[in-house]
Amino acid sequence: MHGCLVPEFFKIFKTSYTRKAFTGDLMAGIIVGIVALPLAIAFAIASGVKPEQGIYTAVVAGILLILMGVTRLGGAIRFIPYPMTVGFTSAIETGVVLAAVLFMNRMANATVIRRATPEIENDPHALADRSVPEDVEIFEIQGPFFFGAANKFKDTLQIVSKKPKVLIIRCRYILFIDATALRALEELLKKTKRDGTRLILSGVHAQPLITLEQSGLYYDIGEENIYGNIDDALNGARRVLGLPDVSRPVPFVPTVSRERAGD
Repeated sequence: MHGCLVPEFFKIFKTSYTRKAFTGDLMAGIIVGIVALPLAIAFAIASGVKPEQGIYTAVVAGILLILMGVTRLGGAIRFIPYPMTVGFTSAIETGVVLAAVLFMNRMANATVIRRATPEIENDPHALADRSVPEDVEIFEIQGPFFFGAANKFKDTLQIVSKKPKVLIIRCRYILFIDATALRALEELLKKTKRDGTRLILSGVHAQPLITLEQSGLYYDIGEENIYGNIDDALNGARRVLGLPDVSRPVPFVPTVSRERAGD
């Protein structure tokens, strides 16, 4: 009876378990963790629950698997028919692919990219309360800016028939951007330079700002063309057009946290 309770984990040290085998197991665990956590988030979003609930589920499942691995419970797998094991594995692979597709589709649909800004009641940053100079086009991205949203961004900008002198992209609702979004912005920057248009980013939060700087795109766009709020961005556009600046509205409501910290 006592031997039945000895965890399998401790028995491996009585066999020829080498440092190489341990390194391989460690790397496998790290890779599985890197892959599993984003997939758990994707599963949660695709299921209509909060992303953190997917992480909780992955952590609990991982703990249960560890307990099965270090005890004799893991040996129960030999009682499961082989076709069922293979079918279950195939079902998981199919589920992972479908979850990834649903996740990208949901993220793309959750992101709204519009010309100008849809005016919101009691919005202190509404364009209706501001003077937008001629030859200035304004687009706003509402939602996460990655995956399918980057393609939607490029498609939406195609509606600009006349080449403006200044193109402002409002980013106040973007809290995260990835490599796909960086690529879309890079292509947009090249296009605006070819067209003789000045690209200005408005309402850029901390994470996108850091990502832009690390990628080098921050310096390509130019520090003088990246602003924390729409009022400064419009004044930047006015300077490009040779127009005088306009004072910020009073009271001024900051858009990003670094402006609040500076007050």
